[in-house]
Amino acid sequence: MGEGPEMTLEETKERIEEQEEEEQEERELPLPCLLTAKDVQDILGIGERATYLLLNQKDFPSFKISGEWRVRPELLVEWCDAQIERGEQ
Repeated sequence: MGEGPEMTLEETKERIEEQEEEEQEERELPLPCLLTAKDVQDILGIGERATYLLLNQKDFPSFKISGEWRVRPELLVEWCDAQIERGEQ
């Protein structure tokens, strides 16, 4: 069939895992320094109304710059983690 030694099942699994990790790294895009309301909406997969209700909550880490909502990505992640820990998804 092919030339050279065949790979073992374990070697094949390792190669597939490596390829999947490389593909995942290629798909990951760095987050901007500040997220917009639309970014938050897209990341959380929620509607526009729900996004603005969330942005207005006192415990949500958002603020306005020139009248536009902004959220630091790392604070959004921390907020999501806290919601999961509290069981509020």
